[in-house]
Amino acid sequence: MEEAMSATDSARKMIDDAEEKFRNNDIRGAARLAFNAKKLDSTFASYHTAYLIHLAAKRTLNNGEVDHYAILGVENLLSADKQTIKNQYKKIALSVHPDKNKSVAANGAFNIISAAMEVLSDCSKRKAFDSRRAACLQRGGSISVEKSAAPVKEDRASALRNASFPVKCCRCDDEGACLSYRNERWVTSCKKCGHSE
Repeated sequence: MEEAMSATDSARKMIDDAEEKFRNNDIRGAARLAFNAKKLDSTFASYHTAYLIHLAAKRTLNNGEVDHYAILGVENLLSADKQTIKNQYKKIALSVHPDKNKSVAANGAFNIISAAMEVLSDCSKRKAFDSRRAACLQRGGSISVEKSAAPVKEDRASALRNASFPVKCCRCDDEGACLSYRNERWVTSCKKCGHSE
């Protein structure tokens, strides 16, 4: 009679299957299996993180550019100062560094977060990216998500819910104004002069 598999053995089997799915370009399936494996054995959490980074890299703005904030899991763009971004990068880098993470996805995931960090840690590159990102989303942008073989568009409202971007105020020229999507339209508001349009 066969012995029941231990939780660690079950998790290892799921990870082996996840690695095979990743090799076959089924990243979503790999992430799902790794998520279940990490519930059984937390030592496999880094595999899940690596797959999630690859999934985030598949999400692009409608101009085809990768959303570097999504790669690093930075959600509140207005409060995302250099230190916040650096801390998030370090946390993820420790998890997906190929010396620590034995997943076939680790090397690629590390390269993806390194590229995102390169853009977001350099003031001029970040400012240029923020401008392109805001312009893309302002033009009716959506976020393209690759599922299986065909890219699919999320609807505009769900993709931009709670999104806000730093912009220059058209009244006082302050850099601290905010562009956000509210009630099915773009709204610019400035904390300094109180202007809103």
